[in-house]
Parts: sequence; C-alpha cells; structure tokens
Amino acid sequence: GRQFHDADRDARRDNEHALRLGAVTLRFTWQQVIHEACEVARVIERALRVRGWEEGIRACSDCRLVR
Repeated sequence: GRQFHDADRDARRDNEHALRLGAVTLRFTWQQVIHEACEVARVIERALRVRGWEEGIRACSDCRLVR
C-alpha cells in the first residue's frame, strides 16, 4: 500500500520494465499526468515507436523538456 510504496517511482519503474518487455500496458499516477504531462507523453511516444509508429510528438507551449 501507500505506506510502503512510492506510487510515482513504482509507476516509472513498471513502465520502463513494460517497455523493455514490449508490453502494451503503461501505468501513470494522477500526479504524473497532471504535473509531468510532457514526460508522460514521451513515455507513450516511446511505446508507440517500439510498435512502428514513425511520427513524433510536438512540444506543447508549456513544455520545458529538451528533446
């Protein structure tokens, strides 16, 4: 439960593991979606690219992450 797990860290770890295995399911916490939307989009982009998507994401007007 929450007492023994860091949801954000666990979700990031699980997503990295899923991407390495080629799994489709990704986990994101509400906090990540609200406060780290650009990073969430990057993870989804990586998952799509593994499956052959050749497009790219566009930076939003609020994005502070460097590609």
